[in-house]
Amino acid sequence: MTEMEQQDQTVFSSTQPLFDIEPRLPINPEEVPTKKSKKIVLIGAVIALLIVFILALLILWSLKPKITPDVDLEASPTPATDLVTDPVFDRLNQLKEDLDQADPTNRDLPFPPVNMEIGFDENI
Repeated sequence: MTEMEQQDQTVFSSTQPLFDIEPRLPINPEEVPTKKSKKIVLIGAVIALLIVFILALLILWSLKPKITPDVDLEASPTPATDLVTDPVFDRLNQLKEDLDQADPTNRDLPFPPVNMEIGFDENI
């Protein structure tokens, strides 16, 4: 009966021979990989990955669109004060100003005083 067909799970590994298999030794000592060749392969792989990473960065950098300003820097012929005002835009601008004034992050108020005499004891 093979191991796969064995249904009895009470058989432990101690009953099986552990050290009966002899290790295979290489026929030629030249076939044994040396630590030096592993280091060379590792260094070569790291250099190759570094080169691929640098090339990928260069490609992405060259594909990034170059932003050139297409706006003329000359003054506009129409000053901003000559804009046609509408009551809706006036109300909108007034609301924006009110919102900016009511923003609590823009206020430099001191913290309120803290009453240090308040406690949780009922005996006080």
